Amino acid sequence: MKLSSRELLLGWVSGVVILLGLTYWVVEPRVKTWKELSDKQGALEQQIKLLELSIAQKPDWDSRMEKLRAKLLSYPMHRDVTADYLKILEQVSKDSALSLIQRRPDKEKKQQGNLYDLAIECTWEGDLSAIVNFLYALGQQTATMDIDELTISVVPGGKGKMKGNFVLKCAYIRQESGAVPPGTDGTNAPAPPKPAGPTGFLKPADPLPANPLATEK
Repeated sequence: MKLSSRELLLGWVSGVVILLGLTYWVVEPRVKTWKELSDKQGALEQQIKLLELSIAQKPDWDSRMEKLRAKLLSYPMHRDVTADYLKILEQVSKDSALSLIQRRPDKEKKQQGNLYDLAIECTWEGDLSAIVNFLYALGQQTATMDIDELTISVVPGGKGKMKGNFVLKCAYIRQESGAVPPGTDGTNAPAPPKPAGPTGFLKPADPLPANPLATEK
């Protein structure tokens, strides 16, 4: 049986289509696998670069950590330090004319090695001068304390009165030897809050600097 040129062309086209289909069916999964491997290789190369950078910066971070540890107060392993930090918090807020409505100490948490921290959630009320003085005064204390999650809102009709919340983070170390940190009574309690003065924090009556964000009406 002799095939016409038209039938030969149709057969040739059909064969090409079948061949392309088989090729796609075999090659497509491999192409997908190659792409996934290429993406993973790129991610691994990026991760290696970050690790190399971290290793190169390790001496600097170790130096910073040692300087920070030298500033931390030290306590015996089983001593409750909540009262010590609450005392500092109360005195600093009083000197800054900041009203603490609520104080909610959290449980102590171990971070790394002999490093611990204590979080105290607080609700406060006061004016702008009070909260600025309070934040500055905390930074001048012997104990290592920092403010986290500070919120501020204006009290409606309060004539400049504000309110909000913050979390006071207290960092310290614990040692079996019970080394005595700086203090005035020979115990492991933090030194009393620094009083206001020429080198202390701003007094509530002192005028605050002009607000650079204020706009002229």
